[in-house]
Amino acid sequence: MSESNENLRTYELSFLLTGEEVGKDVAYTLSQKMITIVHESAPHSMRLAYPIKKQSSAFFGFIQFTANPSIIPGLADELNKKPGVLRVLLVTPPPRPSVHPGRPSARPV
Repeated sequence: MSESNENLRTYELSFLLTGEEVGKDVAYTLSQKMITIVHESAPHSMRLAYPIKKQSSAFFGFIQFTANPSIIPGLADELNKKPGVLRVLLVTPPPRPSVHPGRPSARPV
């Protein structure tokens, strides 16, 4: 891969699926796009607050990954078109505060 690490950004993809096995298809699609998966949660069953595509329950999961920003446009649309995918949400997580060794953490008074 000829991309430099400075061009890579971290993203998080959350999804609702009709079946647990569809999560493997989502991960496979991401790997085809030259995306590096950092963390992946196993989809777990949950009851939906309202029906989505006539489904009252779904499997929720998320994948954190790094990728070049040029491949992100259209990724959510491509995943939404897959059978078994109810919804996807693609976000850039907020930066984590850096921890400085030797400095006490701020505590509420």
